[in-house]
Amino acid sequence: MGALSVLPAFGMYLGITVGKARKTADVKLPLLFASEEDAAKDPLKHKFNCVQKSAMNFQEHVTPTVIGALVTGTQFPRATAVALLVWITGRFFYHAGYSTGDPKKRSRGMFGTLTQAVGILASLYSAYKLVC
Repeated sequence: MGALSVLPAFGMYLGITVGKARKTADVKLPLLFASEEDAAKDPLKHKFNCVQKSAMNFQEHVTPTVIGALVTGTQFPRATAVALLVWITGRFFYHAGYSTGDPKKRSRGMFGTLTQAVGILASLYSAYKLVC
């Protein structure tokens, strides 16, 4: 469960990077993204869109990852903690790569995605073991 405690801090880090990119690119709230037209003309706006998308992608994946970790942790607590830390590290490299403005560089964190896939299978196995 200790590994889960890193997630709020990481989420805050992502929020700070989005805020800095928003300010640098001068994208006003409540807009979630700069328009495609503005991003095509201004590299800072394009970069902001990449930073924002990366942070939103984390939000899309964190809930199922936490639920899976809670289930898997009942059967494999140490392995789950290690896997969760590997996943968070992968998300860091994913965000760092995507935040360059080149979406292809998000693949630097692909090992986190692979860890998440293994975690999903482990959570299904753990749920089976809890029920059967």
